[in-house]
Amino acid sequence: GIDRDRPDISGRDAVRLWREYERGDESALDTLVSYNREDTVNLERLMETVTGKLHDRVCDGLDTDLV
Repeated sequence: GIDRDRPDISGRDAVRLWREYERGDESALDTLVSYNREDTVNLERLMETVTGKLHDRVCDGLDTDLV
């Protein structure tokens, strides 16, 4: 899973927070932005992991003299 500062908030809560913001609750937007900011940080970590694994898969079959 994704490590979060607010483990009490889930994806379902994100939808609820957006709806609360649409009804005028500015604090709901602040909470939602904080939740989404953590997602973007974790996406960078995920990208690094996936690209590393893809690189290893692709390069394992290459002639080492060419790399």
